Amino acid sequence: MSVLVTCNQCGASYTAQAGHVNRAKKIGANLYCGRACAGLAHRRKVELTEAQKKEAKRLYDQAYRAARAAELKAKKRAAYMANREVNHVKAKIWRSQNMHKHVAYCRRPEYREYKAEYDRRHLAKKHYGTFAEVALMLRQVEQTIAEKSSYNERHAMNGNINKAQTRRRAL
Repeated sequence: MSVLVTCNQCGASYTAQAGHVNRAKKIGANLYCGRACAGLAHRRKVELTEAQKKEAKRLYDQAYRAARAAELKAKKRAAYMANREVNHVKAKIWRSQNMHKHVAYCRRPEYREYKAEYDRRHLAKKHYGTFAEVALMLRQVEQTIAEKSSYNERHAMNGNINKAQTRRRAL
């Protein structure tokens, strides 16, 4: 038996089987004239702003990349290797066109200060390993001593003043 029903999405009238109508009433479900209206009604339930959609997408992408890091890296490597010569030439052209920006960046005082500190730490780790922090502190102490004392004081402590005279007198 068919019953005349109104679509909850578009408002159009259509005929539906009585069993479907009774089941929908029993469970509190809506009735739609077709799959298109059902899909539209489902999508309309979750109304997010553009900012919320972008934030949800960002969080999803972040989780996706974290979960599949090795797989994505392998895919990117395979894609690069497939066009290795072309990619190499493109990268070389891009580097040559943007070299002036890189040089200007490297000449900035903030970068030079950062780079000097980075290099000190890197070389300390490379040469002294687990004692890198101690080597850095020792270097800082030596610099402080050099700043606080005069040339004559430093050379007198090291025995570098009148070395020739001292050697002649020792004979």
